[in-house]
Amino acid sequence: MKKYYFTLFIVLFMGIIFGLFGYFNHGFQPVVGDTILGSVHVLRHEDSKQMHTYQTKQPFKALTIFVDQTDILIKQGSQYSVNFETNQKATVKVSDQQLEIKQKARYNFQMFYFPVIKKSTLTITIPNLTTIDKLNLSIENCRVRFDHLNLKKAYLNTSNSQLTFNQTKILDKFHTNDQEGNYKLANSEFHNIKFNSDSTNIDTNHSKMINLGIDLEDELKFNSEYSELTNLNLEANGNTTNYKMHNSKLLGNNKINGDETYLDLIHINQDLNLKFTRDENTSILYNNSNYKGDSLVNKSTTNSLKTISNSGQIKIIKLK
Repeated sequence: MKKYYFTLFIVLFMGIIFGLFGYFNHGFQPVVGDTILGSVHVLRHEDSKQMHTYQTKQPFKALTIFVDQTDILIKQGSQYSVNFETNQKATVKVSDQQLEIKQKARYNFQMFYFPVIKKSTLTITIPNLTTIDKLNLSIENCRVRFDHLNLKKAYLNTSNSQLTFNQTKILDKFHTNDQEGNYKLANSEFHNIKFNSDSTNIDTNHSKMINLGIDLEDELKFNSEYSELTNLNLEANGNTTNYKMHNSKLLGNNKINGDETYLDLIHINQDLNLKFTRDENTSILYNNSNYKGDSLVNKSTTNSLKTISNSGQIKIIKLK
């Protein structure tokens, strides 16, 4: 009898699990894919809808974008144009020179994540030599590329997204609230930057970041090559920081405050004063030799970097 009730309990429990799965995915949907050669996708009712195209060629000076699961390209061109292809109902309008793009029904919660087959695409073209006053961007599971752009202010809320900036200038302010984001800068210049980040990757190449503040809640991976950072203030207390700076410069007053810090400064500018606050769990290698001091001072410069670390490794090779 006990075995009977136990079996009945298991059957009811599995029924509840499958029922919830079906509910959150809007019923048991067709499945496509190959379990050996490719991914398996659950086709939800949104995915089976036809794609809608929204377009406008009205001019604008500011952008507000709220989308999920979208590949976004914002670029220079000959004239203003917007082309948004999505299987979600959306709003695309220009009012008082402000472009607003919103998905009316953003992607629903799923008990398990499956990649969406028909990903939306958004292309925004801005005339050459035009400066956009303000960008408000709220995205999740998106890929965004900014190409040859000038913006005054940018405010971002991102989750699980990748953002690439190519030959882009943000002149006044760049603020972002980020969860598991990836940022790539190439030949770009940002001013007055503020990252409120969960887990973030930042890569810069031939770029400038001026007045850069980072408040870190989890883990940061920061790679900088042939770039200049001015007045870096990184607060990562209780978290892990992996910072690699190669053939680059730190200018002004810079500070890295972290619990577990791994810092590579390889072929950086010679005119930089370094000060270390650390415990015995943090080692320092200077020009490939163990360094026991608490500072490296060049009296002829005002450029400085102060590091505070409880554990990790700091490796320094300066330019000669």
